[in-house]
Amino acid sequence: GAATSDADDVEAIDRHLSRLDPQWRALEAAGLGQAAEAQALERARRDWRQQPDRVNLLALRSRLEASLAALDAHRQARQAIAAAQVTRVHERGRAVSLTLSASAAFGTVGVGLVVVLFFARLSADIARLRQRALAVVAGDRREARTLARRDELGDLGQALDAMVSALARS
Repeated sequence: GAATSDADDVEAIDRHLSRLDPQWRALEAAGLGQAAEAQALERARRDWRQQPDRVNLLALRSRLEASLAALDAHRQARQAIAAAQVTRVHERGRAVSLTLSASAAFGTVGVGLVVVLFFARLSADIARLRQRALAVVAGDRREARTLARRDELGDLGQALDAMVSALARS
């Protein structure tokens, strides 16, 4: 009974040790500094191999359980670090999104203001041309500079002024 149980323990421990070795090496390679834990486990393994009795087997089993617990703690720590990094990335993404949204909103408002000011000036100049034309129809032949613009509306204003001058001379 005890010999079979010990043999089962030995097989189970060997299976766990064969799975642990690469994990310890990976932790060490990643710079997580688990050399002391791996060395303690290796000492317990060596002691058991030198004297395979029940005491050393139990010591090895205890060391193995501690190593598994340490590996689990490291896994949980890595997961917590990864979760924190993901959270930081999401927060930065939200900040960038907010900045871009605010920039787009201010840009839209700015363009809207420029368009409104442009059309307000345009409609005011058209209203001035209309008033001058109605004044000419009503008999006002005074010479006046209708608009001071360098575009089509300015050309129209100059033509209206020329027409008024021609009407005043006749």
